[in-house]
Amino acid sequence: MFPYDETFILKNHGAKDVNSYLYLKDIYRIEEIQKNEKKLFQEGYTIFITNDLSYTKKPLKQDCYYWEFSLEDRTEKSRTLKCDSRASDGTKKNCEKPIKLRGKYPIEWKLYHEIDKTNTGTFKYLVNKIGK
Repeated sequence: MFPYDETFILKNHGAKDVNSYLYLKDIYRIEEIQKNEKKLFQEGYTIFITNDLSYTKKPLKQDCYYWEFSLEDRTEKSRTLKCDSRASDGTKKNCEKPIKLRGKYPIEWKLYHEIDKTNTGTFKYLVNKIGK
């Protein structure tokens, strides 16, 4: 329980594929800033926090179209990541562009807080450092 006995009403976004893509795209965007601002840039960070533990696990289907964007625990993201060619245009909407990462980024989820033992009562976070 949080120390102030607060009530949280959380939305179910249900867009694991898109949110995973956007997290990795943020890493790419920070890499671009680093590349273009070498004298000013020291380091940047991406942070993802969720109470949807499916993000930390492998996709249920091996052939799902967002497999390359999966943020399953204990993996690493690098190189060019793109949607499966079989995905429909509607499915790929706003995620069409491949993400070309220059670095290697470990996906290591950590416990943030456990409110209760329900499916949505555990919060985990993921942090990646870009730069030095």
